[in-house]
Amino acid sequence: MSLYLIKNATVYDIQKKLWSSQDVGICGNSFVNVNANNKNWEIIDGSNKLLLPGIIDLHNDEIETFFAPKRDVFFSGFDIMDKLMIGYYANGITSSHIAITYSLEPGIRNESKAYLILQQIKAYKKFFRFASSIKVNLRLELSADWTNILKIIDEFRSDIALVTLCDHSPNNMQKWSVQKFYRYIAGRSKITAADFYLLLLNMKKNKEKNIRNVRSLYRELKERGLVIGLHDICYPIEYDPHIDFGEFPTNIKIIDYLHKEKKYVVLGTPNIRNGGSINNNISCLEACKLGKCDILCSDYDRNSVLTSISKLNPTLDGNFYECYKRISENPAHLLNVKKGIISPGYDADCILINSELTSPRIYKTFVNGEVAYESCF
Repeated sequence: MSLYLIKNATVYDIQKKLWSSQDVGICGNSFVNVNANNKNWEIIDGSNKLLLPGIIDLHNDEIETFFAPKRDVFFSGFDIMDKLMIGYYANGITSSHIAITYSLEPGIRNESKAYLILQQIKAYKKFFRFASSIKVNLRLELSADWTNILKIIDEFRSDIALVTLCDHSPNNMQKWSVQKFYRYIAGRSKITAADFYLLLLNMKKNKEKNIRNVRSLYRELKERGLVIGLHDICYPIEYDPHIDFGEFPTNIKIIDYLHKEKKYVVLGTPNIRNGGSINNNISCLEACKLGKCDILCSDYDRNSVLTSISKLNPTLDGNFYECYKRISENPAHLLNVKKGIISPGYDADCILINSELTSPRIYKTFVNGEVAYESCF
């Protein structure tokens, strides 16, 4: 059982709302009160460093590039998962929600490939030391075949934490044209024009059927304790009380709608690091400045999270914690897990970083009370 004492680290006290030098104890998988009489602590020097809650990443779809680096190529293996997880921990991500798309389209986002990746994750977690850090954000296309979706969710219930409903078909929640959708599909596969139009017909049939049954699906998902979101939305849809958050809304109008209904707004950090959206959607930086973004996630770039937080607020005097809680405390509230805060009784997921916030650098990442990553520089 781990027994660490992190001494003299700078920690944010959410009760007093201030930063101070503290000694923080970790016993097993939880933060604990420090007992000065305990002689068995493994001492870690936190001087001149910040101790922050681990990053809870609700959406990262980089797994697609690991399993399918080129069109019509599909690899599998624990070594691929190893590379993915090492990258998360090196960037301070202690709870990773891997985005997997369940779709009718060909390529990596096909229903059969989604099932194979779910199987791979489930098998990997049986042998993985930090298995509790891996969950799935199942991105469910409205135009997919939902015949067996509940059976699949039940099979992988211990792995799936989030279900995000999306629609990337023509005339969808992003109002894509047929031409744009074809470019989107062709970019991921070698589909012919004839097969593409056959695909459109099948998707249209599924979509019409699924729209009629979507509220029933929401209820089934809620009964299973799942958190439900809407993905890539550009206009207000009919309100449903089962929805918990909106992921990557594209404009202020839909963001205001979500907030009016008291739903979380989730945006991506690459938008901040890159200076804007690659699809000309709302600027995440501007949304954060306006107080219209509740949670940030890595989307397709796990390296962008801490960098983006430093761009939002580079100093402790500027209330850095208010920026940082978008990747810690807020997602923990949405998921209803005891993470995201450094306090006795909470899960000991945390990161030790340098105090120069304009260029954040991770020294150690703790997952479930154990050191999952340690910088060698």
